[in-house]
Amino acid sequence: MMRTDQGVEQFNRFVSYYIRTQRGVQEKPGLDERMIQLMTQEQALLTREVMLGAEPTFDKLFNPGFTFLNQALAEHYGISGVTGTALQKVGVDDKRGGLLHLGLFQASTSDYAVTSLVKRGITLREQLFCREFGAPVEAEPTEPTFPPRAITTRERWDLVNGEQASGGRCWQCHQYMNDTGASMEHYDATGRYRQQEPAYNYTQFPQMLPIKSSGPFIGVDGTVPIEDVRDISKLIPRNSASLFCVADSYFRFASGNRSDESTAATVKALTDGLKGNGSLPAMLRTLGTSNAFQFKTQRD
Repeated sequence: MMRTDQGVEQFNRFVSYYIRTQRGVQEKPGLDERMIQLMTQEQALLTREVMLGAEPTFDKLFNPGFTFLNQALAEHYGISGVTGTALQKVGVDDKRGGLLHLGLFQASTSDYAVTSLVKRGITLREQLFCREFGAPVEAEPTEPTFPPRAITTRERWDLVNGEQASGGRCWQCHQYMNDTGASMEHYDATGRYRQQEPAYNYTQFPQMLPIKSSGPFIGVDGTVPIEDVRDISKLIPRNSASLFCVADSYFRFASGNRSDESTAATVKALTDGLKGNGSLPAMLRTLGTSNAFQFKTQRD
């Protein structure tokens, strides 16, 4: 069943749920419906190739070394040498390939015309590391003072809710968002790769500024330095929080229920299996043969 068309399609539905691309992407400047459909197909074909390939592992979902492009999508991404209208498997460098490097994911975590560093950080933390954020500790933070020069989007957010903003109160949560979201800033709101961005205050200071995507990534396994979102993609398959998170997410997706005390052992078994060999078919098989899945109990 797992290797049938229906099984692969169902797993791609899970992937869309897992990285929150099931909500779709609206048309925006530089991104029309045709390109959105190509990006949607790119995700589906990536998922299919991983699940039916020789190495159907969790790591391969994030770091495959390839993606699926036709000429139009390749040109949108700035990749040369791809021709034709049909999407085809293409070897790529670290700028592309994997769930976090899909144009669909990058566009879905952006606003209409600009990126959203905080939205991207929240999505990565909530969806891939299962970190929950409560309500802001201060609904109206202290108004920042901006310097009289061109500033990047990242600088703007650090002034609004960074470590020194509002006496550090915002930083209680934003330490997990700002640097994490900034790791994706090389990708604009339409999923194009870039080295520079217009200054946040471009109307006042019309300059292009270099993007800084590096910073610390704070996690349950400790804090590690990252250069960009590829380092997060490499971290996910071996991070204890992200391994639990994908197992827990798949349990919720497949069963329609949150895990509780009666099903915690099943989620642990899924997590332990991923820690062992990262096999996605084994994860699906473990859940499908578990008592928690086969004999669901009525919940209040």
